[in-house]
Amino acid sequence: YQALGVQKLTRARLITSIVLPRLNDLAAPDCHRLLAWLRANLQSIREAVDTNTAASLISQLRDMLPVQCTDGKMRPPRLLYHPESYFAAALLGNRIGFPDATVYHDRADLWLEFFETLGMERFLRPDDIISAIDDVIASDSPENDKADQLNKVAEYVDRHWEHLKHKKVSATVAGTSAISFCEALKQRSW
Repeated sequence: YQALGVQKLTRARLITSIVLPRLNDLAAPDCHRLLAWLRANLQSIREAVDTNTAASLISQLRDMLPVQCTDGKMRPPRLLYHPESYFAAALLGNRIGFPDATVYHDRADLWLEFFETLGMERFLRPDDIISAIDDVIASDSPENDKADQLNKVAEYVDRHWEHLKHKKVSATVAGTSAISFCEALKQRSW
């Protein structure tokens, strides 16, 4: 490879240059095998590259890997919630996903650890909370139902304020540029 002036094919380069660009071409069983291989090898791949390359790899994986969810949809790890976060579904509705335990049943503890490494959350993300508030406000539900749902969200925010108060809401959800969670809450009539 040196004589040809070609970069050495590392596992990190294999993932970012070959596998991820063709991810959509993989059938479900192949995708599952890829996830299983990554689960087993991600730590050693990260250790073999510099910190910036490792961070970039994790970022790409968290945004691109398709994970089968309990509702049948495929979602990237950054949009997943831990199965123990059952309250998330009650507060956020059907826009969120939980990894399907029937698919990721062999060593479920390792699958959950892998998905957490790639961005699966145990606590509600500020973007999801703001989107849920917006959805409830815009819904055709009776006012009492809206009030009940918004009250549940408010109670969650109050219980987790220390964790949430310094978080940002993305520009996509905020509608302008990224803003603080606190500012996003202030902008809503709820």
